[in-house]
Amino acid sequence: MSANFATTVNGQAVNLNLLQPGVYFADRINQLDARFGKIVRFGRFRSSLAVDLLNIFNSNTGTAFQTNYGDGSGYLVPTAILNPRLARLNVTIDF
Repeated sequence: MSANFATTVNGQAVNLNLLQPGVYFADRINQLDARFGKIVRFGRFRSSLAVDLLNIFNSNTGTAFQTNYGDGSGYLVPTAILNPRLARLNVTIDF
């Protein structure tokens, strides 16, 4: 992640690095997803029933950050976080 400060030099906008690349890193993203399923047979038909659990521990780690310094009030504030906990049901029927 790079952080830039925009300023003007000789009438041109110039971006200056506030942090050297590779110096600052955001928190590690830990996300656990799981799928539980069962295949059920009905004569010549086959059905697959499953439930997907996404982001089980409901981690809210930032994935994108404000890198423009401006007045400094919003600097390195997360602008996006991991998707929330989610359960998804899946049913497929083969015949």
